[in-house]
Amino acid sequence: MKPPRLSTQMFGSRLARQLFALFVVAALVPLAMSDWLSSTAVNAVARQLYMQSQQRMTRQVSRQVFDRLLTAKALLRSLPLAAPQPDALPPGMGRVFLALLQQSAQDKPEWASPNAATLWADWLSATPHIPPVQPTESKSAGQQQVLLRTRSMAGQPSRVYLAALQSGQVRWVAELNPEFLWSPVHDAMDGGVWRVRNAQGLQL
Repeated sequence: MKPPRLSTQMFGSRLARQLFALFVVAALVPLAMSDWLSSTAVNAVARQLYMQSQQRMTRQVSRQVFDRLLTAKALLRSLPLAAPQPDALPPGMGRVFLALLQQSAQDKPEWASPNAATLWADWLSATPHIPPVQPTESKSAGQQQVLLRTRSMAGQPSRVYLAALQSGQVRWVAELNPEFLWSPVHDAMDGGVWRVRNAQGLQL
């Protein structure tokens, strides 16, 4: 029997390689596409779940901070109009406020906590400068308002102030304790980065 010719061997070998390559392409390309599509779908679902989790956490934390502002507002409105005795303040004030100052109807200090030396000047320089509602504009002449201001200083966290007004006149000014106000944000960080801004876009 005659041995196969060299050209036939080469042709047959090349055809086998081509058929094998075609088989590999036909088998692997759909598999790779399926794997890519499934990975893309899984990543999309994971990103969506992560965003929903972040949005839910942001709403929860912002609600907790807002509740603490409401608590501070209620405490400030509960303070007496007459100058209190040092031991007559409601319990828990030191946890909520860093400093307290009471003003008279003539804008004169009537009572102040030991660390409130610059509180009135700090309040005057804080923003925004929203004018209080005049008694004639309010529903009742004795209606008590509470205003919020912030003061930003380079290299330091912003300070948050509340002022309780009686008939348009400032009676109590308080600086909020940042540990009380921002503890929900610190507890929720968990290796992340949070940025809180006021209505004017200033970072708090």
